[in-house]
Amino acid sequence: MTRTNRFTEPIYKFSDYINCNVLIIGIGGGSDIIGAYALGKFLKATNPNTTINIAVAVTPKSDYDGFDNLQENLYQVNSEKVSDISKLHHTLQIVKEIYNFDQLFSPYVLVRPKYRQDTNILRHQKDVAEVLSKSLTFLNPDFIIATDNGGDSLTGGVSDNVEKEFDRTGLRALQKFGKPFEYIVLGPGCDGESTKEMILNSIEQEKHSFKGAFSIIELAKLWSSISEEFLPKDRTPNIILSAINFSHQEIEIPRHRKPLIPVEWLKVGIVFNGLLFKGDNQQIFHK
Repeated sequence: MTRTNRFTEPIYKFSDYINCNVLIIGIGGGSDIIGAYALGKFLKATNPNTTINIAVAVTPKSDYDGFDNLQENLYQVNSEKVSDISKLHHTLQIVKEIYNFDQLFSPYVLVRPKYRQDTNILRHQKDVAEVLSKSLTFLNPDFIIATDNGGDSLTGGVSDNVEKEFDRTGLRALQKFGKPFEYIVLGPGCDGESTKEMILNSIEQEKHSFKGAFSIIELAKLWSSISEEFLPKDRTPNIILSAINFSHQEIEIPRHRKPLIPVEWLKVGIVFNGLLFKGDNQQIFHK
């Protein structure tokens, strides 16, 4: 198997989540909730008797208009109209727009601490884990799927220390929580934070946790109406959409490093066993 074949071999097939409560979390905030929504809709269609919920992780916001506070750090979108949606943080705007567009889900918002420069990284990881654990205990999923568009959580992206970053601390918190979970990168490289070599090296380092790849073309079609209407062209869901009909072998990502990424990579999701994921040769954050 060549290094590039790791994006297509083995082909990953989702489980039949019979009598299971599945929670899909956009672990990096922002547009990650778009991927979580599409994956949730896809899995619901193939598992009609399964309970599937979607969520997004965020740092604390000043305004949660249009959301119910279920407990200290857990919110859920409600049907009430917001007087001025532009006053909401952009992630909360996206969540509200998803709900207004398709009420298949009532997404949850998982609020977790923001990293401060004077904070010890291990202390920050523990703080995030403690807060998310309370919300996850309340929701009580049997199985969790964490999605990240692009994969800065996999490679470290443009960060000087990935272990302090939002997406990675979210993954560490899920490891701390201890429930089985899958970690999925949608469209590797679409966030512009990683080069081809960074992505290949990271997958190579994760042989023990890598479970395979699957096409996300159908997922992108499910999210297209939302992302094209509410997001700029340079946001990750729309970058993935643009790649579907792209005729060239590579595309320059108009973000961060502006790397050249193979178009075929932007059409797949790569799956890892979350509890086994190490990431950048770091130690797993044990319970």
